[in-house]
Amino acid sequence: MVSPIRKLCKVLAGLAIVTASTLAVASPAQAATCYNKGNYSFKYTQHSTFFYTIDGWGANGCSGTSSVRGEAYGNYNNQNAVRIVAHDVRCDNYGFTVYTHVRSVASTGCGTTSGSTITFSQIRGYPYNFWINFHGVNSNAHTLPPMAP
Repeated sequence: MVSPIRKLCKVLAGLAIVTASTLAVASPAQAATCYNKGNYSFKYTQHSTFFYTIDGWGANGCSGTSSVRGEAYGNYNNQNAVRIVAHDVRCDNYGFTVYTHVRSVASTGCGTTSGSTITFSQIRGYPYNFWINFHGVNSNAHTLPPMAP
């Protein structure tokens, strides 16, 4: 006869295996949220461990191609750094800006891209996030990708 304590231990061990395997398959690429602010929509996506984006649309809803995309690359050039990029997807004469608490980059409004690299020593002591400003509306501030593996 199996004791109740042994049964409980087996059940708990089984739950631990199921939980661990579920956590192992969860990936940052699954995290994407669309939200509206005024007449604009934003979507934050973690595409991989070291590549995050904030997209902006000039209407409510996050469907189709965004007008602008703020990009953040972690572990940039295998250094202790993160790179932010403003990628203006459409030529609509509306620029936008990607911000961190220590640096920002802006587009001119016609399919342009600009970027800047931030080192750990430059951002140390500041909140570790980024956001975009599109048509005078700020997205939420979102976490930057890790600087190093």
